[in-house]
Amino acid sequence: MAARHNVRINDASGEASSFGVPGADLTAGNFTAQVALWDALVTAIQNIIIGNVAMKSLAAYVTEVDDTLPANAFAQRELKWLVGWSNTSTGEKHTTEIACPDLAFLVPGSDIADLTGTEMAAFVAAFEAVVRGGAAGTNTVNVDYVRVIGRNL
Repeated sequence: MAARHNVRINDASGEASSFGVPGADLTAGNFTAQVALWDALVTAIQNIIIGNVAMKSLAAYVTEVDDTLPANAFAQRELKWLVGWSNTSTGEKHTTEIACPDLAFLVPGSDIADLTGTEMAAFVAAFEAVVRGGAAGTNTVNVDYVRVIGRNL
C-alpha cells in the first residue's frame, strides 16, 4: 500500500485546509530518500502559495512547520490550486487541491498556472518525484495542469 503524504495550510483568517497525496511505500532502504523528496515537494508548495504550511506528515513523522497566520489577507482557503495529474501506467486521472494559491503564477488573463516558470516547474518536478499511483504505489504520475478554483466550504 502506498504511503500517505499530508500538509495542513493556514489561511489569513486562521482557517486550515488539508492537502494529501499517495507516495511510494516507505522502507528502511528508501526512507531517507522519500523524506528528502517529500521535503522538496513541501518547499515547492510553499513557493506557489501565500498561506502558511502549518504541518507536514509522512507516515513515519509529523512536523509542525509554521502554525502562524499568513500576513497576506488574500491567503484564503476557499481559493485553491486544482492539480490534475494522471497515472503514467494506467492513464487514470486524479485531482488534488492546495489552499491559498499565489495568483502571481497565473497565465495573464486565465485561471491556468504557467507551469514553465521557475516556481511552478519546481513544484511539478517535486510533485512527480513524490506522488505515486496504483494500488502498490509504484506507478509514476504526470501533472497535467494546475488551475485556480474557488470553493465555498
